[in-house]
Amino acid sequence: VAWDYLKYYTSPIPGRTVNESELSIMLPNGARIRIYGADNPDSLRGLYFDGVVLDEVADMKPEVWGEIIQPALADREGWALF
Repeated sequence: VAWDYLKYYTSPIPGRTVNESELSIMLPNGARIRIYGADNPDSLRGLYFDGVVLDEVADMKPEVWGEIIQPALADREGWALF
């Protein structure tokens, strides 16, 4: 559902590029919006985020925030929306 919303609301942006297999959208200014799942927390290790939007946080393993996402945000002084 979130993927469909992202595609819809970014569709008026000229020059945006949609990558269905990565669930990512590249914007003309170089910004990238990407959807990740927290069902496999190890797949998030080693990434750095400027910002994250977390949905269904109650369903995530508790260590995903403290051990993986929060440190990935700290490196870039990023933001989080719950």
